[in-house]
Amino acid sequence: MKHHFMKFFQHSMIYGMSNILSRTVTFFLLPIYLAHLTAADYGVLEISNTFFSLLLVIIMLNVDSGLFKLFYDKDTEFSQEDKVGTAFSFYFVYGITVSAIFIFLSPYISQLIFGSKYYSYITILVVLSSFFQGLVQLFLSVYRMKEKPFLYCAFNIALTILLALLNILFVVKFQRNYQGVREASVIGIFSIAFILFIINYRYKFKIHTQIIRRILNLSIPLAGSGLASWLLNLTDRYMMRILLPEASAFAEIGVYSLSSKYASIMQLLVVTPFMMAWSALMFTYQYEDNAKDIYARVLDIFVAASVVLYVISSIFGKFILNILTSNPDFSQAYTIIPILSLSFLSYGYYMVFTVGVTLVEKTKYMMYSNLVGAAINIAMNLFLIPLLGFRGAAISSLSANIIRVAFLYIFSQKKYYIPYKIFRNALIIVAGFISSILGLLYLDNFGQKLIMFIMTLIFIIIISPLPFTQLIKQRRRK
Repeated sequence: MKHHFMKFFQHSMIYGMSNILSRTVTFFLLPIYLAHLTAADYGVLEISNTFFSLLLVIIMLNVDSGLFKLFYDKDTEFSQEDKVGTAFSFYFVYGITVSAIFIFLSPYISQLIFGSKYYSYITILVVLSSFFQGLVQLFLSVYRMKEKPFLYCAFNIALTILLALLNILFVVKFQRNYQGVREASVIGIFSIAFILFIINYRYKFKIHTQIIRRILNLSIPLAGSGLASWLLNLTDRYMMRILLPEASAFAEIGVYSLSSKYASIMQLLVVTPFMMAWSALMFTYQYEDNAKDIYARVLDIFVAASVVLYVISSIFGKFILNILTSNPDFSQAYTIIPILSLSFLSYGYYMVFTVGVTLVEKTKYMMYSNLVGAAINIAMNLFLIPLLGFRGAAISSLSANIIRVAFLYIFSQKKYYIPYKIFRNALIIVAGFISSILGLLYLDNFGQKLIMFIMTLIFIIIISPLPFTQLIKQRRRK
């Protein structure tokens, strides 16, 4: 078991560093955008980015996720090369067809998304970049399946740097504003896709209907789950604009967005690295004699590590936000950091519980869980936003995500029981949340915050299912 966890840790670190480097480069583009784009231009760009995220789900249909399960399946007469080749063939046929339809309808889609047919050209660029991004994502997923994290990270970082350079060229040099950003995106993503295609030319065009059927059986529910997640993550800001008074709506959205941007640190440092390593490695464990014990231990490790980082980022959140901005308009942004940070972190726990429904090919329950979460979020927003403003939106988001995780846990355990230590891990999460609230809102002194963190760390060591206390006792005996 030690070997498995060392490999899991190594892969998480590699993927984590890649993600951090990519996000850092992207972060440094923001001042360039704001210096060369008007507020209206930046708004158009953000709308196009949102459309890009939605379109990627529609064009990809989560084929890469469906291939993950089938790739490791030994109960089939098809080779791994057959599975990968068929997945690529399906994506080319389906992706090109869907992209062609969207391009043909671009004037009408532009009217729907942007409110004007004037942005048809931007719509076409988004469609093209979505198709090429799906191709890149599929190639990089194969590297993850084959446990080649260094190749994955190399191409991921190369794409990020290339996009950054092209953005600077098109926006700063050519003065192409938001159109230049989208043009740079198409050129950059196409370039990496073309290189990956040349390197991996051995994947031949193949159509095996049995493989396609099994991949789609897994991927389509995941695509539905992705659409539900898309709704869940975008509902809050839109509903704040509708439900709050016009004079204060955008100000509260700004406060909420700043806090959300800071809270996303949990996604960057914890959830994404874990997810990228876990989505591949969980399939390699399924044939081990002690597979269920390994899956249970992963939850123990992830909860302990994630809560430690969560408490640190939360209790010192006010200090960090004060460094980032002195604008009094954002003075209350720190108050919802623990709520939104735990909301981001909950996706990691959600990913742990996906193992059960994924191994038995019942990924539809992930979609059901996300739909329940989205419905709860909308209902709570309708009630809490008029009462509490941006704080109500934060509470709704956390509540909906907790309910989503709980539903998936119940579904997953019914289909594939794993002996998780739920009660003890839940105690750790609750203790971390309480410590974060107290340390952030009621302790201003750095020393007091540090003491609060140490007390929480001691509690985690005592309560955690991980053998911390045994290791301490053994060390003392030596």
